Amino acid sequence: MTKSKNKLDYILLVLLILSFPINLKIISFLRLIDILALGGFLYVFFRDGIAIDRQFIKIIFFIIALVISSFVGINSVGEINRSGIFFTLKYIFIFAIFFQINKFRLSSVQIKNCCTLYNLCFLFLVIYVLFYFFVANYFGFNLPKRPSFPFTSIDENYNGDAHLFSAYLSLSSIFYFYCIQKKILKLPSFISGSFLVLSWTSIVLTGSRTGIFILCIGFLALFVMEISIKKIIKIIPYLIIFFIVMYLSAGYWLDYFNDKIYLLERSMNFDLISDNSSIGRINKGKQGFQEYFAGPLVFGIGMQSTQLIWYDSSIVTILLSSGLFGFVLFCSVIYEWFFSIKKRVFTNSGKKTRNYFCVVFFCFVIANLISEYFLVSRGLVPFAIICFFISIEQKLAENSTNK
Repeated sequence: MTKSKNKLDYILLVLLILSFPINLKIISFLRLIDILALGGFLYVFFRDGIAIDRQFIKIIFFIIALVISSFVGINSVGEINRSGIFFTLKYIFIFAIFFQINKFRLSSVQIKNCCTLYNLCFLFLVIYVLFYFFVANYFGFNLPKRPSFPFTSIDENYNGDAHLFSAYLSLSSIFYFYCIQKKILKLPSFISGSFLVLSWTSIVLTGSRTGIFILCIGFLALFVMEISIKKIIKIIPYLIIFFIVMYLSAGYWLDYFNDKIYLLERSMNFDLISDNSSIGRINKGKQGFQEYFAGPLVFGIGMQSTQLIWYDSSIVTILLSSGLFGFVLFCSVIYEWFFSIKKRVFTNSGKKTRNYFCVVFFCFVIANLISEYFLVSRGLVPFAIICFFISIEQKLAENSTNK
């Protein structure tokens, strides 16, 4: 491989990291990240080609299932949402992203630089959320209470993507903690700890329970997988002090935030029975299942023939898009991809890295049971990049050790 090709891979990954948070449409429904990702896929495809293996054949059959579902839906139900046709492209985007990222050929130094850049972007967005909160609440600007990705256009038909933003912040917070623990990021303990606390604060300030839930599940899983009795005994005094300080200062914080407490209440309200947002998600999921069972179960009806576009349930969306046939194929592709990456991680990395990979993957799956994050580039790309970095941890560790 020539240096120029190596450099092109490096530039492409840098651009993917810098562009995925920008929620600004360039052409029709396409954002900058979509254009870069599709261009990167074509570049890697023409450079390396595609191996005609079992996974590739499954992907082809899944795409065929999407097309068949669209024809079946138009014939049996009619065309209701023309924009739903673009969902086929969203699925192709998933495979294009993972294909090109796993084909990148980078040196240890380039990988370390990209990993550092990813964390810097994450910390920038953490500060962005905190800045947004004070600007929106204390400086008289007429902005939505809940922050979304930068450049998000909000109107009466679109309330922003705070839920997706919080899921990204949670996954990236787990990855940031991983980089600190593995000494990939070498920061003084006070600074790294402060940024970690700020990242958790920013998740709360998105007003999304999804982010809080993923964060808690992720760190709880890591705690269970890595903690020992000795560590628990050492941590208990700090936990006691933490909860005493929080209890004594709770009144002050409640008085300080006053009417801004809405975001805190929303983030911490897990009453899923009476909460309007949760009820709305459940109702949309029920409606999606009703539409699916009313049509051809094997092939579905395609998203152009559904009453809604987003059902806040990945399972419902895949069933409607491609039927049971496509659902089985899609799960099979993800299953094979997971175990191929897991095999690489388990072969070349230590226990800590294996734990983090499993936790990140599990958290992303949980998030997608709540909403279709895998169909949005701002949710999919950072997850794919984090998995890429963890899977090549050996090169990251090698570069950190050399320094």
